[in-house]
Amino acid sequence: MRASRALVPQSRYAMADGCYTLRAPSGGYLVRQGEEVAVGAVGAGRAAPFFFKATRLGGYLLHTAAGELADTRSGVRIAAEPSPAADWTVRRHGTRFQLRLPDGGLRVASGRLEVGGTPTGFALRRTSGCAGYPEAKVNVAGRPHAGVTDFQEVRGYIDAHTHGMAFEFLGGKVHCGRPWHSYGAPFALEDCPDHTLTGGNGALLEAVLSGNPTHDPVGWPTFRDWPSPESLTHEGTYWRWLERAWRGGQRIFVNLLVENNQLCQLYPLRRNSCDDMDSVRLQARDMYAMQDYIDAQYGGPGRGSTGSSPTPTRRAG
Repeated sequence: MRASRALVPQSRYAMADGCYTLRAPSGGYLVRQGEEVAVGAVGAGRAAPFFFKATRLGGYLLHTAAGELADTRSGVRIAAEPSPAADWTVRRHGTRFQLRLPDGGLRVASGRLEVGGTPTGFALRRTSGCAGYPEAKVNVAGRPHAGVTDFQEVRGYIDAHTHGMAFEFLGGKVHCGRPWHSYGAPFALEDCPDHTLTGGNGALLEAVLSGNPTHDPVGWPTFRDWPSPESLTHEGTYWRWLERAWRGGQRIFVNLLVENNQLCQLYPLRRNSCDDMDSVRLQARDMYAMQDYIDAQYGGPGRGSTGSSPTPTRRAG
């Protein structure tokens, strides 16, 4: 299970899925008025709560019911959709935390928030009242069996044939959806653009493989037609579903890197190289990126395998 959440975060990884207020050195808190965000001379009870959705190790969306804290053309305010301009890298600076974007750090200047220059260090404190970020549910409870140490006997079952990173093969546009995304299920579990454009009609490869001439292109959150055993072009190994399998007793899955150069060159849509080795190297990197993403959800490096979720085992070579 995830470790108990302290009142004040003890590391830059500890905020994942937590609700916090941000207090500036001046004593003011970040407050919201609609989409506007400023530093207000208010008490903690009137401070804006932000839900920290981990996008990667040390990276977060600061989520509210109206959207994400972002650097927009109109300044630092709430944006409706996640984007790189809302994906903050958090660093610990003494007892405070600094937030950065590629263009600069979040700082307080004359009571206003802006991005650029030396970032302000904010004091974070656990609170309540946050709007949760939309995410797929595991929908199971209980603590799975585990040994006292990580090198004891493994008990459970094995999936010996999984193509976990198949969203990259055949040029990267045959497979719809992916097993994780920085911005969660709403972005990972989408249909292919060419399927969506036609309302699920005319998706030739999907129709041939599934035997169904059409399908509902909406994945998350309704899942009317996929995932399913017949739908071979849609994602079936989202990381939360892997967690569900792990909680049910699965302890090992063998991830097979997959490519077919000739079929890749025949398919008209692609974004990746058709070279077999380029593809499998990309898939291997993706597997480790997903490992880091899962770790980020549960409190930092290595926490995905000691918290509530499975992570792949890293091997040299």
